[in-house]
This record gives sequence, structure tokens and C-alpha cells, in this order.
Amino acid sequence: MAVVGANGAGKSTLLRLAAGLIAPDRGTLRIAGADPVLASTRRLLALVSPGMRLPPRLTPREILTFTARAWGLDPLPAVTAAVDRFQLSRFLDRPAGGLSTGEHQRTELARALLPEPRVLLVDEPSTGLDLPSARTMRALLAGARGDDRLVVLASHDPLEILTVADRVVALRGGVVAWRGPVAELGDAAAAASRLAELVGDRT
Repeated sequence: MAVVGANGAGKSTLLRLAAGLIAPDRGTLRIAGADPVLASTRRLLALVSPGMRLPPRLTPREILTFTARAWGLDPLPAVTAAVDRFQLSRFLDRPAGGLSTGEHQRTELARALLPEPRVLLVDEPSTGLDLPSARTMRALLAGARGDDRLVVLASHDPLEILTVADRVVALRGGVVAWRGPVAELGDAAAAASRLAELVGDRT
């Protein structure tokens, strides 16, 4: 599912609420029928956001190994599978502070999916990526979808939305302006125009 909206519409706030990082001022929010602030519910969730930075002195191998152990996983098979799935081998032993934006995003996505969360929340995954890296990210996110996992994507990119999502929620002024199947948006050009109309973004 994709969440779209102009800057300030509430996309990132919604994902932070869903991840249990902040509590709503009013109303309720439930993930799998439970409050996302609860530790038991947060184990079902993973958030990937441009504002989250990997420890700059640690390598992707060290970060993934630490994550696997923290979740009680056997590090060797878990890290090996993540390296293959997210194409990390070329920079696996390079400190995270020296990674490109695309390499950082792939490592962060691998870290988030290591414990196999039921809900993956992804905030503007293509921010700062060149075209080849954005194409790779779209493919990885599309591959992360499954019968047992919901991917919730906040994005401005119509092609990313069409590739990854099957449903769209459009926010305008903090409220839902439209929701429906992504197929109703048409191709990338039509989707861009339709989404801009729905969220009131004419820039």
C-alpha cells in the first residue's frame, strides 16, 4: 500500500505512528489489532526512513550480525541470505559512513527485513538515489511483498507507487482525500497527474 501526499500532509507522521515511535494526540491506531506502542506489537514492525542513519564506523556485515543476534537468529545463515538478497557483497566490509546513498538504503532495508516483520513501513525510499539505484530499490521493495507481509510505502514517485503498491491512500491536509486500487491511476504519466490533483500539489 502506498501513502501519498504533498509535503506536510502527514505521510511521515503516519508511518511514525504506525511504528509506535509516537502516540496519537487523539483517536486510536491498531496494527494486527494491537497498539503499536506495545513492545509485543513493535516486534511485528520495521521502519525504514531517510532520517535513520547506520552507525558510521560499523560495516554492513557487523550491523547485520548484531541485528541477527539481537533477534535471536543464527547470524551466519541470516546475514548470508541478506547479503545475497540485497546485493551487499561489494561493500559488505566497508564502514557505513563511506557508503553511497543507494548502498546505505539497501543495507538499511536488509537490516529491517532480517527478522521477517509482518509490516514493513518505508518512508521515501528513493530520496537521493540516482536512476539505477532507484530502479534497484523498487525491485527490492516489490520483492519484499508477500502473503504474510504488508509493505506500507510513503512516496512522491508515481513509478515507485505503480511498481510496489496495489492500493493507494492519498492524504490532503492530514485527512484521507482518496483511497483505492493503484490500477485506477493509469500509467505513470496519468498517475502523476491524478495524484497531484488528489493531494492538491501543483508544484
